[in-house]
This record gives sequence, C-alpha cells and structure tokens, in this order.
Amino acid sequence: MFQFMFDPDNLLGRILGRIGQIIVLNLLFLLFSLPIFTIGASLTALYHTVMKIGWGRKSVHIVEEFYTCFRENFRQCVIFWIAALAFYAALYFSFIVSRAYGLVAVETALIILGALVFVWLQYLFSNVASFKGEGKQHAFNAVSFLIADPVKMAAVAVLNLIPLFLTFLDAVNQPTFVFCWFFFGFSLITFAESKIFLKLYAPYFKSNCEKIQAK
Repeated sequence: MFQFMFDPDNLLGRILGRIGQIIVLNLLFLLFSLPIFTIGASLTALYHTVMKIGWGRKSVHIVEEFYTCFRENFRQCVIFWIAALAFYAALYFSFIVSRAYGLVAVETALIILGALVFVWLQYLFSNVASFKGEGKQHAFNAVSFLIADPVKMAAVAVLNLIPLFLTFLDAVNQPTFVFCWFFFGFSLITFAESKIFLKLYAPYFKSNCEKIQAK
C-alpha cells in the first residue's frame, strides 16, 4: 500500500513528491535567509531549483542544487539585496514625510513605485538563477523582460503582492498566514511563478549554456 502511494510513476506519488519538494525548499529558503542580508541569494537559489524542476529534469537533487546556486551567486545577490534594502529604507522615510505633510498623491506614487520595484526584484533574481552574466546585465535584462509582456508582469505582481497585502492587512488571520509562509508559502509562489518565467525565458536559452539546463 505505502509502496504504491510513494511510487513516483503514479499520480498520487507525483503529488506527494511535489508536496515534499515544496516544503523542503521552503524550509531551505528560510534557513538560508536567516542573516537577512542573504535573502537575495536564497531567493535566487529557490528560483534556480524550482525552475530546474520545471524545465523537466527527472532527477533534481534539491538540496545540492539549492546550495550550489546559493554559493555561486552569493556575492552579487547580496549586493543586489542590500541595495534593495537601502532603496526601501529611503522609500519608507519618504512615505513617512509625505504622510506627515498630507501629500496623498505622493504617498500613492511611492506605494506604486515600491510595488513595481518589488516585482522587478522577482525578475532580477530569477534572471540570475537562469542565465549566466554580470550584475549590470542581469539588472538590464530584468527590466527588458518586465516590460516585454505586461500580462506576465501582472501575473507575477498578483502572485507576490496579494499574499503579502493579505498577510499584513488581515490581522485576524495572521497566525494562519504565518503558518503558510513558514511551511510552503514562498516555494509555492515560486513554483507558480516558474511557469511564467520559463515561458518568458525559454526562447533565450542556449543549449547546454544556461544554468537551469546545465547538468
């Protein structure tokens, strides 16, 4: 009975295997994000591993893939993430000042800017996870992919921003949201996003040259 349930060749086995991957990857992401300044590198490793699974590789050693990507991209992703934290710190300060002076239009503009940059960061770290290149090239490519398909951009925004807004705004259900984020929230969203990013990036992959294709 149990052998049948966990057989990777049947539907139930595949479902249970995917659930296991989601939970393990979520815990890995949280573990490697603990110093806070490593969140960018951890998110890149999460994208890399999930997109490699989505690319159709039958055998993906998720812990090994995650750690290898985290280590290889650590430096540039830490720089990206620290720059992002500095940007949001400045944005928050500007928001507080705008609110103090009652500048509603400026507050709205700052919120929209913060949301756009947050979505751009998803493109940035998924680019680092998928393509070889340097920091400036990844940043430019992220902008190019972001504006290339507004529908996909909107889908990425919905997947990322709505759960975050619900978590912070719904105080009654916050414990439930925290439970979800801890066990599967980050990786589940990344699995959903990976379908979008793979369709967007696939035409630009070169055989045996890009990260998620490499053995």
